[in-house]
Amino acid sequence: MADITKSTNQSAGELAPNPTPTTSSVSISDEQKKAQERISSFAVGSKDKRGNTITHILARGSNYMIYDCQANNVALSLSILIDEDGTTLEDRFNNLKPEYLRVKGVLNKVSPQELSDMKVRIANLLTLGLSSTKIDREDVIARVNQEFSEIYDQINDDYKKQLKFRLTYTTTIFALTFISIMYSMIVYYFKLHWYYPEFRSLIFVCTAGSIGGFWSVQRRIREVVFEKDVPSGWWIFWYTFQGIERVCISVFGAAFIYMILKTGIILSAIGQNLQGAVLTMYYVIFGFAAGFSETFVPSLLSKLEKKEQS
Repeated sequence: MADITKSTNQSAGELAPNPTPTTSSVSISDEQKKAQERISSFAVGSKDKRGNTITHILARGSNYMIYDCQANNVALSLSILIDEDGTTLEDRFNNLKPEYLRVKGVLNKVSPQELSDMKVRIANLLTLGLSSTKIDREDVIARVNQEFSEIYDQINDDYKKQLKFRLTYTTTIFALTFISIMYSMIVYYFKLHWYYPEFRSLIFVCTAGSIGGFWSVQRRIREVVFEKDVPSGWWIFWYTFQGIERVCISVFGAAFIYMILKTGIILSAIGQNLQGAVLTMYYVIFGFAAGFSETFVPSLLSKLEKKEQS
């Protein structure tokens, strides 16, 4: 929820029944100056009223500040601090508060890559509403609330789309990985390809690569932002293809590492001391690593190239 601090340090002149214009003007000016100094005292790295560390200041006025802070909940990380000598600014915020809090409640559905831009957009709308004048206040606040409502709908719609895309992508990878595991079990149980031990080991290594790829995808699937502009009706084919492509990369990477190890280009001394099931597990471990990390094979090739040139 928003963190609102209201200054109560009013001068005796302001509390008088009929203060003179000059005295009132001076008192308000002093209070505004004190409020501005209090707001200016908050900086990146300092603590807010709740004890959270301020990480970004998104907008700042003479008597308010909208900022991002470290918090366990994404919604709580976006906060506003108001410090004023009257109720006008707080009243403006209260008119924006219901829609603002509704948007904050769905910020956890926004992808990490888009979260910062979304917070800046919300801060800009709050600034627009808080800085409105008496003449256009009602129109501006209505327009800002409408924008908040549109952001709320946009976040929910994007989340539903991302969920569908994510489900299609991961289901494809899981299905292919499951088929690979089942085939490897059949090969092992029925002793298929027994007279071709290299090919038999390659099957196990490729399966390990597909498992490594599936594990890698599951670990960072929340961070993946899927394309939103895929034509309606085509997205299921597109993300099914993307899943197949990811499994192929994992399997081909595992197969390549297997061939590299078999030829003795790397770690030849270790491979020569292993045999039987232990040797197969040795290959399987590297196959899993190649499937898990998309950069494993490219980085290995780069090291081999540098070694060859030196």
